[in-house]
Amino acid sequence: MKRNNIYTALLSLSLLGLGACSLDLEPLTSPSSSSYPSSMEEANFGLNAVYSSLTAYSASTTTWWKVTDNITDIGATRVNTAMYTELITSGASAENAVANKLYNCVYKTVARINQLLDALDNLRGTASDTDIESIRAELLCIRAFCYDQACQHYGDLPYVVHTAGINDSQTPRTPRETIVENLLSDLSDECLANLPLRHKAESYGSARIGRVAAYALRARIALNWKKYDLAASSAKQALNLAKEAGFELESINTQYCGESHEAGEPTGQTALFGYDGEASNEWLWSVQYDAVISSNKTKEAYYMAPRTLGGCAYFGPTQTFVDMFQCKDGKSITESSLYDWQNPWQNRDPRLDLFCLRPGSRIFNLEFQTSTTSKKIHDYSTGKDVTNMESQGTKGVYGANGTKGPAGYLWRKYLDIAELERAAISNHETSDLNCGLMRLAEVYLIEAEANIEMADGNLELARTDINIIRNRVGMPDVVVTSQSGLRKALRYERTVELCNEGFRWFDLRRWGMASTVMTGKIYAPNQKGLMSNAKPSFDDNWHPAYSEGSSWDGKALNLRVYNTMKYIKGKDELWPLPQSEIDTNSAIIENNPGY
Repeated sequence: MKRNNIYTALLSLSLLGLGACSLDLEPLTSPSSSSYPSSMEEANFGLNAVYSSLTAYSASTTTWWKVTDNITDIGATRVNTAMYTELITSGASAENAVANKLYNCVYKTVARINQLLDALDNLRGTASDTDIESIRAELLCIRAFCYDQACQHYGDLPYVVHTAGINDSQTPRTPRETIVENLLSDLSDECLANLPLRHKAESYGSARIGRVAAYALRARIALNWKKYDLAASSAKQALNLAKEAGFELESINTQYCGESHEAGEPTGQTALFGYDGEASNEWLWSVQYDAVISSNKTKEAYYMAPRTLGGCAYFGPTQTFVDMFQCKDGKSITESSLYDWQNPWQNRDPRLDLFCLRPGSRIFNLEFQTSTTSKKIHDYSTGKDVTNMESQGTKGVYGANGTKGPAGYLWRKYLDIAELERAAISNHETSDLNCGLMRLAEVYLIEAEANIEMADGNLELARTDINIIRNRVGMPDVVVTSQSGLRKALRYERTVELCNEGFRWFDLRRWGMASTVMTGKIYAPNQKGLMSNAKPSFDDNWHPAYSEGSSWDGKALNLRVYNTMKYIKGKDELWPLPQSEIDTNSAIIENNPGY
């Protein structure tokens, strides 16, 4: 049972209801602006309501940030799910459920933020300026977080910074460049100084934004919009403050990675991405869940877990992503003498086994196999063989490598055996594993990328930052010193280290890669259990490409085509605004190009 959850205060709270009309106008039953908030207690209830709204960011009842990598080149969803497939085949319309969900969540959250921001001065004389300005800073950070994501997805937006009344529903779009400048202005040093370095456990810990997280957020936003000088300086401030506040990278055990799992199961990732990791000092900010609250839990354990464990096998990595993982010598599978294409899981970057399930993986003491020829799998807890539900019968059709499943693999990242023990997988709805939004490793990589890309950047510092992340899992140092070499190393490191955390969609567009890698075939493993014979070539972005004439055995590729992506330049850089927004807001004359 979780304790001291930031959202338990909302169980009996009816403040700040969720509206459904354009720009999420607050209902008439909301507290009067002349009296709300009447106390710090009420203000904190309102702040909790803002944080609570982040739990609504989801798709397929899985937290948003664990979904979006699965509509890129490195992750996949069930092939027959239209709302996702449309987004990778240039087939989305203004009615797309995924695009609509994010848009609505953003404006519901912003509405709550604006209402409380506009009313904070009601506390003057009854609360200290320190307390008031601390809440204001938290609210501005969350609003910046929301608008930053929305601007990247939708472009120009209705920019609402005050409580919207019924006469404010017709709000035109503001250029996203203007919005971003305002967001960064909101996150000034003067504003962030009002925050504590970090919130103590009794104040909900990483569920709330402290000063370290705020500087990290400013660094992220600046990086997203290629403001490299500000990204570098903000990341540096965050890292310096992190040491003072006691944040540090989590130690990760890599035992059983890159080898047969008959001897044991890799579980080191749970120290950061499982229930034990919720209190890790690496997390700067997390969305907090609690299963005792009916609306504050997810089904993501069910959606992520294998069919053999009673899961849905809904999301998983692609062959492209699996092939990206270096060998232990830091070289690609094409270049390394350690790579054996018939034993491809040996001698690989430990994060392959820490973050992914592949044939032969051991997960919760069960063998994981996706081949239709693997009718039985081994149960290590009993020593007996059991039916392989991942590839047999009706369930197997929707298995990891089934004809209606994802692209052949599943995510291990964020899977915790505690979910099995508490029946979160089998009953579909009791997972309350927190969703991390920002961790220290990302900040190191922000600082590295900013220094690589900015004029007169510190390339040696960038190399050091990259190696800090690599060394944690026993990977060798990056030794290149050129800008181009470090850029390639950085892009590998971000892709691997931050996988399934919701960054890839944004990274591809910032790096100018989307139109190249989000088109063409998505490959998945052969369904008969043959190891991939593909010998990919790697470009300067560490992205693999496949061709029929390049295989380890000189034969035709034995991979199957899971799906074919399509990307139209001038359209697919953005998602559409919801049709409901176009219909109700006459100030928005047209949607994004192509929609």
